[in-house]
Amino acid sequence: MISDLSGPDSPPSCFHFADFILDPADRQLWRGSSRVDLKPRYFDALHALTSSEGRLVSKDELFNDVWGDVVVSDSALTQCIKEIRKELGDDASNPRFIQTVTGHGYRFIAPVERAPFKQTTQPTESVTAAPPPPSLTPSPAMRIWLACTLGGALAGVFGGLLYGFGLSSPEEGVGTLSTLMDLNAVS
Repeated sequence: MISDLSGPDSPPSCFHFADFILDPADRQLWRGSSRVDLKPRYFDALHALTSSEGRLVSKDELFNDVWGDVVVSDSALTQCIKEIRKELGDDASNPRFIQTVTGHGYRFIAPVERAPFKQTTQPTESVTAAPPPPSLTPSPAMRIWLACTLGGALAGVFGGLLYGFGLSSPEEGVGTLSTLMDLNAVS
């Protein structure tokens, strides 16, 4: 399994690369002052790669370090590396961090510095935090739709009233009230 190379009296080492800090003691990955959430096994795989000091980490070594005695397929490892690359903003076809050595394993190619964790700013919320709740203020398109609907409804009511009063006459046997009730039933 993966071990920390720092001595018993020294503070635990973190792995600094690009704008990331991997803190094995607290099992956290930081991008600047924002925490990046990784699944536990993906964290273990990234730790195995960053602590390898640029050497090739074989598939078997990764399977042992990350999954231990659990038997998993190559696709589990491939998915793990794919997700780590996504979180790091890496590209398999033009890697900055993780290089694939086809059929053999992976190599962490970015420069890595081991040093104690020093966070200069207060942590902010996690990078994968839930999005803010949707705004209750209607959009401009929604406002136009509401205005048109309300305008159409009011025009229909007033038009129906005018039509009902103007065309109904008690002399011909049709009352205003019955005409309004008929119009109301039709609409």
